[in-house]
Amino acid sequence: MNIRTNNIKKKIFNKDVLKACRKRSLKLIPKYSFSNYLNANISERIQEINKKFQNSLTITNNLEDSLWVESIGYRIKNNFNGLLSMNDKNKNINMLIDEEILPFKNECFDLIVSNLNLHSTVNLGKLLLEINKTLIPDGLFIGSMFGRETLNELRYSLLSAETEITGKTYPRIIPFTDIRTSGDLLYKSGFKLCVSDIDRVVLEFDQPIDLIHQLRAIGETNYLNIDRLPINKKVWKRACEIYKNNFSNNKGLVKATFDIITLTGWKYDKKQQEPLKPGSATHKLSDALNKR
Repeated sequence: MNIRTNNIKKKIFNKDVLKACRKRSLKLIPKYSFSNYLNANISERIQEINKKFQNSLTITNNLEDSLWVESIGYRIKNNFNGLLSMNDKNKNINMLIDEEILPFKNECFDLIVSNLNLHSTVNLGKLLLEINKTLIPDGLFIGSMFGRETLNELRYSLLSAETEITGKTYPRIIPFTDIRTSGDLLYKSGFKLCVSDIDRVVLEFDQPIDLIHQLRAIGETNYLNIDRLPINKKVWKRACEIYKNNFSNNKGLVKATFDIITLTGWKYDKKQQEPLKPGSATHKLSDALNKR
């Protein structure tokens, strides 16, 4: 995805700003632990698969806990400050990388997990192709990312406040993709037996500023690659009023929506069981229902 500013084509995300956001977040403590939720979600999916993975790669942001289950032989954590570490009981390997260009040979992992960082990728399709190349045949990829309705309350409040007070608006929240688009990219990247699903997590905060602190703590502030004026106090005050008036519960707490998209796909292998083609069924569904 690209944007145009002053007739000059730019990449939508500023990777230097993103890197600074991630680095700052290392010093902050989030109110809610997304890591516990996401790690449990992905770990359960892995454990439900009747296969023992021996050589895996996990790319995450600075979430507190790395994904770790007994069936995984390696753990790799990318803190978005350029540091990648791989642990294997007796080994520690650190290297500087760009998470969109994986520095590994083709077909060297049987499991790759991307934990809540796909939405900040400049070219998601390219990264998925890289991941596919790095997996061995019949290797598994599981990735989580924020979906389209994430932070819709904050987006609406800021847009309304700026329109009302200044008459000008700027993108304040990065655009998140939807489940259909991300699922299509997964399939077009060569993955088979693709599955995409979405979970909606609604968090509650005392004040809108508490949500901002949460976003800073997980490195998810504005890293769009555009020129924009900072939010002044008058606009922010009005945005908080709009937020409270429209998105508060009966306890007076403000709500914030986070859509979590999870993508699952397998590297092609000729031994894989292929899904049945439409029209290949030998029995009618109506016949089965009538036999109850």
